[in-house]
Amino acid sequence: MPRKSKEVAIENTTEAWENRKLGCDARFAKPLNAELGTKVDRALGLETISIRVEKDLIKSFKILEKKYNMGHQPLIREALKRFINSELK
Repeated sequence: MPRKSKEVAIENTTEAWENRKLGCDARFAKPLNAELGTKVDRALGLETISIRVEKDLIKSFKILEKKYNMGHQPLIREALKRFINSELK
């Protein structure tokens, strides 16, 4: 006899994605192949760089990622954009 799943279905809504009820299960995560990753970066206008920063600065961004509900790398990009925008005014 097949086992019945005890998992509760979560409605596919924007809110479910935003509050991480959907899309956050490691069972469904897999690495992006390099070719597709390059295409995504190109489509988004992203370029990989290497930069050395203090460990405390990275730690602070990782703390803030919870506050802003985004990963530390996109948060760093946002901080850099804001700095450039304010400096160019």
